[in-house]
Amino acid sequence: MAQRQRLHGIAQTLMLDLQQARSEAVSGVEAVKLQLDAHTTVSCYVLHAGAPGICRCDKNGATVCTEAGTALKT
Repeated sequence: MAQRQRLHGIAQTLMLDLQQARSEAVSGVEAVKLQLDAHTTVSCYVLHAGAPGICRCDKNGATVCTEAGTALKT
């Protein structure tokens, strides 16, 4: 039951983050990308502005962006 509730919470958070990305993209200021990363110990995603692949999650789940990248949500 606890695992199901945790998964539901994560799904809700992802849904809200995707809605935010859509709103940002519709505003037309800059393209919004979703970068999914999976490592042996952690999986995560980053919503970011800029070119594809300029932001990512490292093996500890921290966001890493190049100078040109702007992370919106991790």
